[in-house]
Amino acid sequence: MTVHRMEQVDSVIHHQLSRIIARDIEFPPDVLVTLTRVKTARDLAVCKVWITVLPAVYVHTALSVLIRKVKEIEQLLSHHIQLKKNPRLIFMEDVTGERALEMEEILDTLKTQQEDD
Repeated sequence: MTVHRMEQVDSVIHHQLSRIIARDIEFPPDVLVTLTRVKTARDLAVCKVWITVLPAVYVHTALSVLIRKVKEIEQLLSHHIQLKKNPRLIFMEDVTGERALEMEEILDTLKTQQEDD
């Protein structure tokens, strides 16, 4: 598939998974799970799904729920989209925001050290 087509597939999967997870998957009270990115392999065999969880202390709990329910989620997804092959879903934590925060803290520390010198 072309790059543009894969972006379209990722977008549709992202949208449908967001709806499925919000509607059909139960997490502990006051836990918010957000899909941040979806990347499907060109052969449609695997689809990696990155999530963020608030509060962050529940990230492992949320991932456990998603992993435990992955077959159900895959089946629901297959009812909502038509692809030659239904990809196997792999859920993972999106640590991009955390890394950006860490980099910002490092830069602030370096800036403070330069000002002190």
